[in-house]
Amino acid sequence: TPCPITMSEVLLCPQDSILIDNTWVYESGTYLETLPAALDCDSLHITTVNYLENPPTPTLDVDCEDFQYLLTIDSDTEWIPTWDNGDDNYQTVYDTTAVQATLNLSADPSCIDITVIDLPALANIEAIPVFQDTTIAEFTPLTLNTSLDTSEWQVQWLPATLFDCSTCPVATLIASEDTEVTLQIEHISGCNYQSIFYLTVEKLPINIYVPNIFTPSGANDINTTWTVYTTPNVQILECKVYDRWGGLMYATTEPNPVWDGTLNGEFCETGVYVYLIKYADSRQNEYVLSGDVTLLR
Repeated sequence: TPCPITMSEVLLCPQDSILIDNTWVYESGTYLETLPAALDCDSLHITTVNYLENPPTPTLDVDCEDFQYLLTIDSDTEWIPTWDNGDDNYQTVYDTTAVQATLNLSADPSCIDITVIDLPALANIEAIPVFQDTTIAEFTPLTLNTSLDTSEWQVQWLPATLFDCSTCPVATLIASEDTEVTLQIEHISGCNYQSIFYLTVEKLPINIYVPNIFTPSGANDINTTWTVYTTPNVQILECKVYDRWGGLMYATTEPNPVWDGTLNGEFCETGVYVYLIKYADSRQNEYVLSGDVTLLR
């Protein structure tokens, strides 16, 4: 009589195990077990072990326009989903009132997997700032306040070169030309928004004040230097002072020329001197201004 051979198939849930021939089995495969019997006719048992595939991992997407959560699992699976919102589809939607989503997956043989998904806080649409088109005077600082909570939002101002801090919720810009300003903001939920406004810059009149008299040794230290003052839209490129014979007495490229009435540390004589000032406006148009100044001692 042939020795008996028996066979069986086992389907296990992930992470389960089975005892075969005094050994715990954790992997799919074919396993042999010999069962001793009388008359030297041992029986053989063949066990085929199959493991159920791991449960699918849900993916979370945020609908930034409709303010909803979209949760999806791969439909090519033996697992059957049930969401705690009552939905039993492979894709489901949660609204902004939800803070968590629970997915129950079941599969033969009596396999159960439970996944809890924390839902990120969505943006408050009313908190997103909107800036209107604005007109400012040239070189006038403009402070913009988003009133956003930095624990929820990241900020980026463009063009970044105009701002004292291009990533701050409160930032100040100074512009010399008309420009389009963009505020880009990112919420911790991953949603991105932007606000755009147009900034019009009114040009200031060009103004240079050049004194026509000064007294380096004057009483009470008043009017002791010859100082050139300009509006912010004027850039001094060069300033020179000559005596009546064309001798160069003073030269500078400083933005606000100041002459103390000396040459090489020596006091210059009382008299009339000629100045020549080369300057540019905010559009880099260049001009030359000349005149005379009286030095009194």
